[in-house]
Amino acid sequence: MLSTYPEIRDRTYGLARELTLRVEWAETGRSVRLLLLYDRAQIVVGRATVPVRDLRLTVLTNLERDLAHVFGEGLAAMTSTVPTTRHLKFRVSLEETLDTKMVVWGADPIDAPIRSGVSARTLAELFEEVEAIKHFILDLPAEVPVSVEYVYEIAGVPHDLLHSYQEERAHLHRAAAEMATLLRRAGVTDDDSAALLGLSDLRTGDLQRS
Repeated sequence: MLSTYPEIRDRTYGLARELTLRVEWAETGRSVRLLLLYDRAQIVVGRATVPVRDLRLTVLTNLERDLAHVFGEGLAAMTSTVPTTRHLKFRVSLEETLDTKMVVWGADPIDAPIRSGVSARTLAELFEEVEAIKHFILDLPAEVPVSVEYVYEIAGVPHDLLHSYQEERAHLHRAAAEMATLLRRAGVTDDDSAALLGLSDLRTGDLQRS
């Protein structure tokens, strides 16, 4: 939940950027600011009074209500103690560096306010790079959860086929984890569970703990 005027101000700027709105703050008193939101035609599309201090829950609720027609649920974080998970897609492909001509993995955000991409030698390193910048790309504070989806574009590999394989593998993993747990509860050893599931005993143990 947002609790200070700077947090509300920064959140408002972030939402306004996504909607291409201009933000203007007018000082109407020592402890109150008037927020005005302008569209591209410089028409006021939203206004609200924001206290600089003493931000009680009722104040935040009123602010959400006053700006709901502009931001929708974008200001929900003001009164919610559980941040809404945001979603971010990356297009992943193999590319050649300009200087060394080395082939690396590249990830570029799709439909994001900031288009900065990352690259790495391996997919594992690429995933780490994405995790490090995902909040920056969405202009969000670190405490807001962000889920990431990867869309692979690899020459000669149909995207639909790869996506279907990934979904099927995830489904099989969930089924195997459930089955491994049931087998252990039934008194079946890890070795025998591995034989039944066609997995290594180490892998079976991992599934039971997942």
